[in-house]
Amino acid sequence: MKRRVLSALLILLLVLASGCAYAAVGKQQQEAEGYALYFLEADLEASAGEGALRTETIYLNDMENASTAELAEALMAELLKGPLNETLKSTIPSGTTLLSLKVEGTRAFVDLSLAYSTLSGVALTLRIPRTRAEKRESAGAAVWKDLGEILRFAFVQRKELGRVMLFNALLTLLLNPFLAMGVTYTVSVRLGLPAVWNGTAQSVIGASTLLGCWLAGRAVGRFRVRQLYLLFLATGAGLLPAALALVEGMPVAAAYGLTVLSGAVIVVLCYFAGVYIVSGLQGACPGGMMGRMMALYTATNNLTNPVGTLLQGILYDRLSGALPAVFAAMSAMVMLAAACSRRVYAALDEKSELAENG
Repeated sequence: MKRRVLSALLILLLVLASGCAYAAVGKQQQEAEGYALYFLEADLEASAGEGALRTETIYLNDMENASTAELAEALMAELLKGPLNETLKSTIPSGTTLLSLKVEGTRAFVDLSLAYSTLSGVALTLRIPRTRAEKRESAGAAVWKDLGEILRFAFVQRKELGRVMLFNALLTLLLNPFLAMGVTYTVSVRLGLPAVWNGTAQSVIGASTLLGCWLAGRAVGRFRVRQLYLLFLATGAGLLPAALALVEGMPVAAAYGLTVLSGAVIVVLCYFAGVYIVSGLQGACPGGMMGRMMALYTATNNLTNPVGTLLQGILYDRLSGALPAVFAAMSAMVMLAAACSRRVYAALDEKSELAENG
């Protein structure tokens, strides 16, 4: 076999549903190509203060014409097998498998199976060898860097996650202001009822959140993320009683009942769906990105809500006499978006299921 000297450092950083793994190519001058893999000292007392990491040299045959990616995959496979030396132990949990690997320059980005996510805290820290210290970023630069990474991840690398958040933002824009302001406007302004009636309506709607969460818990194992579009179709239909309540000639008592019914149905369905949206996002998102993903999800909702409230407030003032048509149009928009989201939630369900099965 042709002799050559190969010296490369592979720092394997997880970006999907797993964690991080590290392997370095050692410089060897032997007849076969030798590579140094890092493992953990099985007996830390035997290290005598020299550090917990040890190298074990492995030799790869028939790799003369292998690409960098193929070489990286071969080294990663050897790393996952664990050490041959009984005084060493693997830094990676047993059962971890390689899902994918992508080489960019001198770095290889890998996606490991869910087994790696069992590491946490100190255990995870011990399994990431220290690299050279880099200059600290300012707090502002770090925030912008994190924001750029999570936006790129959600809208470029995992487009289904970004689409789910955009669809949820649309629902927030249409539904939250109706629950917070539309019901109150209808009861107090259009129907002219005392404050106690508005308070009662808000109490019923608030209590409906508990029912939605309870139903979501009862549906575990029977309801799938891919079925969420059906809930949102029903949510859009839930706006129709509110539109019907304001039809001319509708008795006040009936109009009040329809308005409260509309709000309660929407809340039950939205809270039911919310449980499965969060579950789906967390299931499809790698552990290293989960915190930032959920922060982006929450921020998107929080930013959309005041915009929707302002827009609907303007509509209520300028189109007060046409509110039945406004509510009916909102209903149609929600149902149309729900029908279009079918593939989005199917993709999210598939990613979540793949991550769960490792």
